Parts: sequence; C-alpha cells; structure tokens
Amino acid sequence: MVASSELLVIDRSGRLQRISDSGTQVVELPLVGRGYPTGVVRAPDGTVFIADTHGGRILRVQGNRTVDVFAGTGVPESAQFVTPSDVALLDDGRVVVSVYGGDDHVAVLLGDGTLERTLGSSGEAVGAFRRPQALAVNAAGMVWVADAC
Repeated sequence: MVASSELLVIDRSGRLQRISDSGTQVVELPLVGRGYPTGVVRAPDGTVFIADTHGGRILRVQGNRTVDVFAGTGVPESAQFVTPSDVALLDDGRVVVSVYGGDDHVAVLLGDGTLERTLGSSGEAVGAFRRPQALAVNAAGMVWVADAC
C-alpha cells in the first residue's frame, strides 16, 4: 500500500528517499552523467518517474525498489531525448516530458514509453521554447510549461 502523504527526495548521491509516517525507504538510482535529476513525479499507484537529465532518459521506480528505464537512452522502442528536464502525468496515464538541448520541445508519451507526439520546437516564436524547464498539470488536465530562457 502506498502512503497517503509522502515526501520524495532525490539527493546528490543519487538516492530516492520516500519519506512518510511509516518511515523512510531508500532506493539507489542508476544515474548517468555529470548532473542530477531535476524532475520527479509520483503516480497515484505510487510509481515514481524521474527525469535523469544528463542520462537522457526517464527512470521509473515501481514498488519500493524496482528501478528501470521507462523511456530514452537504452530503451530502443521508447521515445529518445537529449536532456529531459521535468516529467508530469496526465490523468489517462500519459507521461509529459520537457526536453532541452538543441531540440527544445515537450514530449507526450504513452503508458509504455513510446512517443505519442511532440509539442513546440526550438526558437522564440509563439509555440516555441528556448529551454522548457518545469511542468505542471492543473485539475482540468492543462499542461503548464515554465521556459527558463
């Protein structure tokens, strides 16, 4: 059973800490590259999705310890990214990812990690991004994007 209130912390040593009233669980993450994840979201079933920014992939933590690559580097059938910066969930199970690094856009993934579509492109025109950094989804299912540049 998943705790009804839970604090998720990803620290600089590459650990996911799930802190709740019942205690703290620690999951070691197989992070790649020089940076650290900048985006994390928890699904209603307790699954955690993490944007491994410098690893070019989305990690998925299921249950208390099972970590796999949901999409990106190392998963040939999934969407591929340069540097995913954040991850959000839609009510229907789709996963939204903000991506920067030469191909700035927002990707919408199906529940199996395959790419459904991309939104936006690099640039300064309406509908373009210069560095999509953070995502939020409101109660109506509208995706909000914070563009850092």
